Amino acid sequence: MMTGRYESGKMTICLIIPMTLLTAGLFSGCGLKAKSDTEPTQTLNAQAEIVSTAAGIDDKTTDTDGKNAGKNAGKNGTADISDEKVPKTSGPEMKSTTISEEEMEALLDTVITETDADAADVRCCAIDDFNEDGKYEGVVYVGAGPDDEFGWCEGAVYYVSGEKCKKIYDGTFTMTNGNVFRVVDAGNRKFIIFNEAYVTAEVSYVYYIDESGLKESNISRFGDINSATDLQNIQMSFSTYDGFCTYTEGEEDSSEWTGHTWKPYYFYYDSDKKDFMEYGGKEITAKELEKIVGFDLALEIEKEGYQVDNILYRKNGIVNVNYSKEEELAGTIDVTYKNVTYDENTGAFIDAWDTGGDTWQDSDFGGIYMNALNPEMAEY
Repeated sequence: MMTGRYESGKMTICLIIPMTLLTAGLFSGCGLKAKSDTEPTQTLNAQAEIVSTAAGIDDKTTDTDGKNAGKNAGKNGTADISDEKVPKTSGPEMKSTTISEEEMEALLDTVITETDADAADVRCCAIDDFNEDGKYEGVVYVGAGPDDEFGWCEGAVYYVSGEKCKKIYDGTFTMTNGNVFRVVDAGNRKFIIFNEAYVTAEVSYVYYIDESGLKESNISRFGDINSATDLQNIQMSFSTYDGFCTYTEGEEDSSEWTGHTWKPYYFYYDSDKKDFMEYGGKEITAKELEKIVGFDLALEIEKEGYQVDNILYRKNGIVNVNYSKEEELAGTIDVTYKNVTYDENTGAFIDAWDTGGDTWQDSDFGGIYMNALNPEMAEY
């Protein structure tokens, strides 16, 4: 690990930067320069962690002679996707620059002054010249540290620049290794991600900074973004209650939905639009499905007593088949909704719950797949 320290008028700050991340080109806003200004990066990781000395720092993490570099590798909350597909960019890649101690100090002092926060509660940040206009800005988390049970923390995220300090979210966050932020370098734009925490799910907030300031991405606030996927095939887990539907005959408008499901939807980075887009589902026929999977899957589903509701094909090679079964008892209708997910790229059904199964029944995430979470950003 490598540390950098400077004195603020209100507190002593220690920047802890994992050595394994110095080549990622994502730490220009934290006082260090990347190994190469032009080296492309496909690393999804947390920005530098800011820790007050009052909170205490493990001597092992502040070792600068390299003895503990191997010991601490892999404990920095990063997910390296450098071996995945590299998204194409239409313009030059963004370069890394170096923020001065004075500039960093000024931004953090602004947050402390505007929020009246205790210095010890300023815990982590993602600061950089994100839009290459020569000005440093970004987001800062102010609040409590993680709880012992879930690793969640209560606090607020502020957007700070030379001109303003604005709260963009407060509530419960997930914190990994002392950081609530991840930064995605997509080549011609960088994105900041943090997760809102619920008991049974997480929701990812995604932002970028352009010439007009902080903007929310197309992909923000729909579900939990999987941090270990390539930028041309990002998976987002969407949480909802759509596994079962119960209603009284003739009173369909008063139906009750239960059955919590978590289904992956798929997105990619569009370098021309400089934002993320969704792989929308285009309806295909049972015959087209048969050609893809190699047998009459629709017929097999019907043999199990279900009806096929619709079949969706996505441009990333994912096929979703929605099917259901309806049962009636004393005027009450109970409908069970299930699905099949097939990956044309691997020629196999997805093992939805990591049971080791490879049949179409094993690929059921439960509930109903929609054509798209956000039709306005979907490509079919």
